[in-house]
Amino acid sequence: MATPVSTSDVDLINRAFGKVDGRRISATTDTIKEGELARRYYAPTLDEMLGEHPWRFATTRVSLTSTTALEGWDYAFELPADFIKLVELAGNSNFYGSGIFPHHREGNLILTSHSIVWCRYVYALRNVLRMPGLFQEAFCQRFAAYVGPHLNRSGTMTRGLYEQSEITLGKAKSQDGLEESHEDLPDSPWLSVRE
Repeated sequence: MATPVSTSDVDLINRAFGKVDGRRISATTDTIKEGELARRYYAPTLDEMLGEHPWRFATTRVSLTSTTALEGWDYAFELPADFIKLVELAGNSNFYGSGIFPHHREGNLILTSHSIVWCRYVYALRNVLRMPGLFQEAFCQRFAAYVGPHLNRSGTMTRGLYEQSEITLGKAKSQDGLEESHEDLPDSPWLSVRE
């Protein structure tokens, strides 16, 4: 069976409510209890799940903006406002040949001895159309698990929804990993030892 795909945040939230009891909202600004729950749990649940994997559909790269360096470091760079999870840092925009990139993260800063820093990171994606179906389904299950107790649903039901979200999220991670092109690794010096 194909995984359904939502086209808006309201559609995605209503799919999640459907896993609990079929309640619906017409907008995230609704003043009913469900609207309040949507505002309270939508973004935090999404950000939590985006932070669990270097999702290709929610990854971007930018040159970081420098700021005042802290003691002991030559340079400091601010992480973007929509930053969720660090994937990689580099001294150039193509991220190849940068080697090990010594740095330290402190709050929303990257501290380093490099004068230019490029950052590949998972951002706070809100465009539902960019989210694959399996990720959306895992979100619906987890969101339903979080709002279920507020809608007088049993702990058994909400635990089951959370466990199902973990299984579905694992499938989504596997699918996301298959989209990566794998680089050929250089031959190891160990291979030539027996020659």
